[in-house]
Amino acid sequence: MSSTYRIRQSQLLPVGMDKAWEFFSDPNNLQHITPPRMGFTVTSEPHQGRIYAGQIIEYRLKPLFGIPMYWMTEITRVDPGRMFIDEQRFGPLQLLASPASL
Repeated sequence: MSSTYRIRQSQLLPVGMDKAWEFFSDPNNLQHITPPRMGFTVTSEPHQGRIYAGQIIEYRLKPLFGIPMYWMTEITRVDPGRMFIDEQRFGPLQLLASPASL
């Protein structure tokens, strides 16, 4: 049986929903919301416009001891102005699966 983990986070912002969506739905802003110590950069082609379902975004980051890591996510669902879902396709947050019982 495999395990799936979900991270949910909420935060109140002193801006309206339209302004917040404009910022968070632009993949180019990801490095602005990631702590500088992680050395995070988007390495895929520059993104024009807003996120869309099926979009692949690639990154390079250095989360531990300055060791560079590759990370790829896919935007799997977008509800414009409200939410989006991104799923890791490759990277440091591997899904863990336990061996099947016999």
